[in-house]
Amino acid sequence: METFDEHRYCVYSTIFSPINGDHFMSCSGDMTMKIWDIHDISSLQSAQVHNYEVLACDWNKFNEHIVCTGSVDKTIKVWDLRNLNQHRSGAIMGSGSSSNQDSSICTLTGHGFAIRRLKFSPHDENIIGSVSYDMSLCIWDTEQGSDNALLEKYEHHSEFVVGIDFNLEMEDEIASCSWDETVYVWMRGEEPVPTHEEDENAEDDEENEIVSQFRQVLGLARGGGAEDEEYDEDDEDLDEDDEEED
Repeated sequence: METFDEHRYCVYSTIFSPINGDHFMSCSGDMTMKIWDIHDISSLQSAQVHNYEVLACDWNKFNEHIVCTGSVDKTIKVWDLRNLNQHRSGAIMGSGSSSNQDSSICTLTGHGFAIRRLKFSPHDENIIGSVSYDMSLCIWDTEQGSDNALLEKYEHHSEFVVGIDFNLEMEDEIASCSWDETVYVWMRGEEPVPTHEEDENAEDDEENEIVSQFRQVLGLARGGGAEDEEYDEDDEDLDEDDEEED
């Protein structure tokens, strides 16, 4: 077992390379992305890749040199590790074109708040899925360049979207999850919709069930054994008086 502790702030994401089992990547609130080898506690590569906290990262499933990062700055950047230079302060943010002040392959803009999770497609090396605190999910095609990369945008959640994944077996199937307590699974190109109506009484029923179970536990603790036995404070007082007399 090893501990890797070069980061200087929260580490938000880490992922093993899908091609080289000894390598993994991490990203952090210290604005850096690091590449590691499990046999060395010092990082192989380290670079400041955004001007704000980096919350998400992923590895291309087809090319071990290509990775992507997502940040509080609302952008996604795609990097070639063979040409990884420091991201410089003052880089263009929120524009439709890639900044010429870093070595990223492209910069993807379209989310309104921080990028929380990223996934390269396991079926197409140019496709990236992203989710954000803006409550949306976006599908990108990096082959189209920064200006035209956004292919699809879904806004089916009502709270922060924090998870995304592609089905390994079915190419166009996607799953997303959110603070709104739902997981959606749907096919690209279709509009995600709820498959059942929320039961308005479900929350009350759950609360009643908890209360019922709690009362049963109290009954057993008193040795009563009956589920509907009422708790009587006067009985307890009489029991205490009897103990004192003894």
